[in-house]
Amino acid sequence: MNLTPLEEAAWVYAHQSDYDRQQRFDAAASLSQWGLFSLRQVGAIAGVSHSTVRKLAKPKSDRTGGKFDPECLELLLDIRRRYARGEDVEPEAVAQLADAGTSLGFAARLAGIPESWLRRRYTKAKKGVHDD
Repeated sequence: MNLTPLEEAAWVYAHQSDYDRQQRFDAAASLSQWGLFSLRQVGAIAGVSHSTVRKLAKPKSDRTGGKFDPECLELLLDIRRRYARGEDVEPEAVAQLADAGTSLGFAARLAGIPESWLRRRYTKAKKGVHDD
């Protein structure tokens, strides 16, 4: 099964408590290979320290990280799925994502959604506008 970085991160984060130490290390190594997450983000997702991730990870690329809360992974996954299917995405969902601590720029990179699209919905939510 081929997972996107977002899908893999959401899966690992949701199941990290079920993983033994080696499985968490393997998950951290796998997540770091995408080149999207910072060492601290990989550690938070996989449940290992960032210093451990540094030992397991390939060298970091230039465009990793951003303000991010792993608790937002499922919400971002839902937003991306709705966007991909052409379904309506409530502006409040995007606002919830940003207000919970994930930058829209990082969310856009991780989900493959234009940042401008996310920003328009965020602005609508803050203004209380509900139509497209």
